[in-house]
Amino acid sequence: MKEIDSGWEIAVMNIDGKNHKRLTDNDYLDFGAHWNHNGSTIVYVSDSAHRTNEDIENNILPQLDIYVMNADGTGKEKLTHGNVGGVCADPSF
Repeated sequence: MKEIDSGWEIAVMNIDGKNHKRLTDNDYLDFGAHWNHNGSTIVYVSDSAHRTNEDIENNILPQLDIYVMNADGTGKEKLTHGNVGGVCADPSF
């Protein structure tokens, strides 16, 4: 599948590569996904809090925060509230 937006996305698919489904779909960097022990919740990192095209053009550092969502992509919730240039990364359960 070809990437068509400027961000990184979190997606799931079957082991054979079929049934690809994006869980995030935006222009931000969403990465570092980890599932909880029973596969119902995903924790991940995103720069979606303050990153705009103007920020990128002006070389403003991203604000990397930790988010959680249900395994189907619903119920996204921001867990950390760092400052621009701050990094909250490598989450896991």
